[in-house]
Amino acid sequence: MSGTDSESTTAVSAEDVLEVVETMEPPVVTTSDISNVLGCSTDDARARLNALHERGLVRRRKTSGIVLWWVPRGDAERPDPIDMGETNALGETEASYTRN
Repeated sequence: MSGTDSESTTAVSAEDVLEVVETMEPPVVTTSDISNVLGCSTDDARARLNALHERGLVRRRKTSGIVLWWVPRGDAERPDPIDMGETNALGETEASYTRN
């Protein structure tokens, strides 16, 4: 792969992208990570990641304007919530919006 933006989106398969996501450290990657490793455009990488997401093979979360992608671990269980007692988190959050 030459890595030019003019390459066809068929040059990189969804399976190629999934393999990169599964093997990269840390366990989350960005669209740019995929683009850099596979030598394709970020548009191609994003299209393949979105296709993998639609098939349930990767998950995504947007944080600070960056989309993070990862392979869900089937063996990971959701931890039990920690009882921290009562908090005023909701009130503090609402108050911060009225201050700005």
